[in-house]
Amino acid sequence: MSYIDLQGAFHNDMPAGMVAPAEYSRVYLPYSQRDAKRVTVIVRDNALRVMYEDVENEKHVSNFVFDLTPFGYAGGAVGLFTAAHQAEFSNFRIAELSGPNAATTFCNGGLCDDRTGLCLTTPTQNPTSRVSDVAASDICPGPVGGDTLTVDVTDISLFTIVDQDPITEPCLWTADANGIRQNTNAWGNSPGDNTLMGCVALLTGATRTDFIAEITALHDDDDGWGCVFLIFLFF
Repeated sequence: MSYIDLQGAFHNDMPAGMVAPAEYSRVYLPYSQRDAKRVTVIVRDNALRVMYEDVENEKHVSNFVFDLTPFGYAGGAVGLFTAAHQAEFSNFRIAELSGPNAATTFCNGGLCDDRTGLCLTTPTQNPTSRVSDVAASDICPGPVGGDTLTVDVTDISLFTIVDQDPITEPCLWTADANGIRQNTNAWGNSPGDNTLMGCVALLTGATRTDFIAEITALHDDDDGWGCVFLIFLFF
């Protein structure tokens, strides 16, 4: 895996499926309550790339890749996820990355570095060296065109709600003018699995295989949150 640290320096020493060390990226990423954070999930050609961003500081703060081939990945529904966490999801945008209606422009129309998958306009992220093993390196955040969909997160009827099992208490999803919100501290851990489980709100109607999803949320807790697709959870 290749990654870029907070100073914009390249590293090329992490196996796929692992996260970058120290303050750049951790399995558990601390953040202050009511901070806005954005997760970008990119899935294409059986490779997953996850980017974690600080919205207020417009700073890309983590990136890791994962090979989905061993799991027989074939696509599925995409949605929102919390585990022992309360959050308000204010933005959910998703676009196809293959087929006739795939997004072809990124960075909201700005400049995408197709060597690293990062927008060159992002502060401290102006790389010059080529990184060959970034998954879907020609895909950056901010998809434009194609069938790019900005989900109306104020309309809870667009989502199919799933409480994973086992779980400590029922999930409670609500929606208002600010977005869709999960209100309880529900979480679970299937025996012998050691994988976070909790509350899922799946976008109803469509399944996707190659896609980019951007999710922005405000937080009243500091536990698990993010994107779910098929059975894989990342936060």
